[in-house]
Amino acid sequence: MNREFSKGWMLYLTEHARVLSTFGGHYDLAAFTMMALLMLWSLFFGFRKWYAKVIVFIILAGAFWLLILTASRTSFLAYLGGLIFLFFFWMFKKGVGWGLSRWFAVTMLSLIVMLSFGDLSSRFTKNFAS
Repeated sequence: MNREFSKGWMLYLTEHARVLSTFGGHYDLAAFTMMALLMLWSLFFGFRKWYAKVIVFIILAGAFWLLILTASRTSFLAYLGGLIFLFFFWMFKKGVGWGLSRWFAVTMLSLIVMLSFGDLSSRFTKNFAS
């Protein structure tokens, strides 16, 4: 991304720095993470064993935290849109009530965490304030 990265020196992230990826910038990392999150949510609701759900939920929490640290508004909105499609397809297998209740719970959890931590919430408020 710039000449300083190629020198091999240890870089320290400042308070408002965005987490970078080894294969691209923070927006590429956010897009990849958003797609992985949707697959992980589907695995979470697909597994029957509680210990598999716990393992997937721990991975989900880490991936979601990574999405927040990238501060990509577009990827977060795509994640919320992807949740709609994900639970729409789950409704065919489990029923409308099951799908709507899980969609609401996951969406509210995601919004609460996004608004509580990181730089992403302040970036969204700047859009709506101006």
